Amino acid sequence: MRLSIRRVVLIRHGQYEERGDGVLTALGREQAAVTRDALRGMGADSIVSSTLSRAMETGAIVAAAFPQLTLKHDDLLCECTPTALPASLRVVIHPAQIKADRARAEKAYARIFRPSRAPTTDVVVCHGNIIRFFACKALGVAPRVWINMASLHCGLTEISVLPNGETRLMSYNDTGHLPRALRTMSNAAAKRD
Repeated sequence: MRLSIRRVVLIRHGQYEERGDGVLTALGREQAAVTRDALRGMGADSIVSSTLSRAMETGAIVAAAFPQLTLKHDDLLCECTPTALPASLRVVIHPAQIKADRARAEKAYARIFRPSRAPTTDVVVCHGNIIRFFACKALGVAPRVWINMASLHCGLTEISVLPNGETRLMSYNDTGHLPRALRTMSNAAAKRD
């Protein structure tokens, strides 16, 4: 049987409160609603989000564009730090945590980015670091490169998986659907830029 292209549309969650459980701000809910409206009419075969509040909330809003689908949740998609951070960030993460995060990210990648027997579109709502890691894997570059990639709230990244398992990064962090006033990133990233 001939295999077909799997299209994976990755969505970073909306802006969130950077304390507590990380629930969406009013602006984050607006970003998610604009993203939902931009995706209306796009065919999708599945939608899944990470189990962190900000992704589940964004996923619930975006899922309204796909009323035929049930939003699922997967803790493999939670935020992670898949490689050591540059010393310039002055953030120290224990090597054991980085190793565990990397293993989880690799497992998520293997689960999502696999060939399909029929044309398939999967929508995945998750987090900036894991999306950047996925993009590096798709490009075949060292995962440490992820730190150099910006990730805006509700940015869209699309990766195609070819029948032979090869991947193509079709777009990264596309925010063309968001009015300029709705384009935001986390405080940590903003300080770095």
